[in-house]
Amino acid sequence: MRLCLHRTRQGFVEERTAIYNRIRGLLSEFGVVLPQSPERLRREITVHLDSLPSWANRCISDLLEHAGNIEARLAEYDRAIRQIARDDERSRRLMQLRGIGPTTASALLASLGAGHDFKNGRQVGAWLGLTPGQHSSGGKQRLGSITHHEGGRRLPALPAGERCARRHRESRREAGPLQPLGEKPR
Repeated sequence: MRLCLHRTRQGFVEERTAIYNRIRGLLSEFGVVLPQSPERLRREITVHLDSLPSWANRCISDLLEHAGNIEARLAEYDRAIRQIARDDERSRRLMQLRGIGPTTASALLASLGAGHDFKNGRQVGAWLGLTPGQHSSGGKQRLGSITHHEGGRRLPALPAGERCARRHRESRREAGPLQPLGEKPR
């Protein structure tokens, strides 16, 4: 049931993206260039609709209405996923990790099930596509930072959550270590 929710939601996200790209493409044929952000596109498009020919205006208005319907459905699915994640103890534990929200926690549990198909955590990471980059040559093995070969396809939120956690770590590093009172930083 959970995986069905997530797959349907992901389909709506892809369809919404396609609609906004279609709108931007149609507008560019009339010399109107708008930003990629859906929020900014919706905000800035109203100024340009009146300057379009009648059928173009109608087509773009219909596409905007369709995108609005999809966004309403996405909000419903997000509410359902949040509720499911709140009700599940395993999801609540996963959400305590930085970069993991209700959608990622629920999708991870829905995809992995009980996890009995894997011998260890390394196999789970490989299945998700979170594997180290290879920089090996001459028989010497050199592994780099984690890549997201398949992770974006299986669980799209994982790379985003990882980036969020990395930014948090970097911002803490930039602040520097805490100094005892009265000591000057070096």
